[in-house]
Amino acid sequence: MSAAEKSRIPIRERMDGSDTILQMAYSHRDASTRRQHHPSRSEADELPDPMIEVVIPEVEIHEHPPRTPERFLMTTSRLNPAVLLTTLLFLTPACAGQSMAPASGAAPAPRGTPAETTDFSASRALDHVQRLVEMGPRPVGSLGHDRMRDYILAELKKYGLKILRDDFQATTPLGEKSMTNIIGILPGVEEGFMMVAGHYDTKYFKSGVFVGANDGGSSTAALLEIARTMAQQAGKPKHTTWFVFLDGEEAFCWDWYECLNGKDHTYGSRHLAEKMVRDGTIRMARALVLIDMIGDKDLGLDREIGYSTPSITDIIWETAESLGYGLHFLPSGQSVADDHVPFLENGLPAVDLIDFRYPYWHTVQDTVDKVSGDSMKIVGDVVIKSLAAIYDGTAARKR
Repeated sequence: MSAAEKSRIPIRERMDGSDTILQMAYSHRDASTRRQHHPSRSEADELPDPMIEVVIPEVEIHEHPPRTPERFLMTTSRLNPAVLLTTLLFLTPACAGQSMAPASGAAPAPRGTPAETTDFSASRALDHVQRLVEMGPRPVGSLGHDRMRDYILAELKKYGLKILRDDFQATTPLGEKSMTNIIGILPGVEEGFMMVAGHYDTKYFKSGVFVGANDGGSSTAALLEIARTMAQQAGKPKHTTWFVFLDGEEAFCWDWYECLNGKDHTYGSRHLAEKMVRDGTIRMARALVLIDMIGDKDLGLDREIGYSTPSITDIIWETAESLGYGLHFLPSGQSVADDHVPFLENGLPAVDLIDFRYPYWHTVQDTVDKVSGDSMKIVGDVVIKSLAAIYDGTAARKR
């Protein structure tokens, strides 16, 4: 994924002696309220301390209880530039003051007595991440990117899915680039289909070795394992599912809005959404669920409230609670520009599942040791279990 890039700047204050969190988001234009946090090109090569200092005048900021040792909330900069949010939110008693992960750093087990989960394999997902990281950096146009594309195609073929390649040329700040969206299709009884998507490219670095274990790696790995899990289920599902591996999400320039009049990003999602409008397939799509950076060992997903369809977000959060995963699906909100936006702009309901409290985002420290298979399973289970309800809840889109 990809100062002004991934447009979100959440800042939280834990009020001592209460369960109240004050969350505020500041526009990237309001430079007086914050310090630009996105690591510089040189800082990205070596970020010794994941804690990001934030300066807010006339507001006393207390450390929010970290979910793992030495874990602090970070600010980020893909803030929806038109949005200035001030939201007062309440934690559930189960969330207040609890540690989100054991001392080992592994993702915690579901709390309570969860409903039956799925056959999504945490170990398989983590193995995918390891294999992707071993390919090295994987920005568009690199050898690692080509190898990863072939790896995805081979895996989807093994699952017995129909495969569509959406090859296209994109004009970037670095010239014309060949890109490929990959779609694995699991046929259902009905023509209407759900889309589960994630980007597979990694951020382009001029220097340093950025392997994107979480940013690019976890979404690719989890999407592959979701596809495998659903493909092996007995019987034909009610609805068709598209597993969409989007290319070119990352900006080639350092910041999200820096080049091409703010359009140096989401190349694959913009291309596919426009193509689906032209050929009419978007009329049969019910909704899109996007996953991005969901492998953090200290998993905590805020509701994406800047763009995502609220009713779909509600279904996912309710499903997470029913599975015993509610502790990882937080009541707080954030606004993030991501690959779901082009589809929303073309009338398709969509939601973005993203853990943006990741201190190694766009640094060379985004390595496989920071990623948890259990975290990917949590998100995978919830996505798989949510799809039927989302499909039924968007039936009005049926043409």
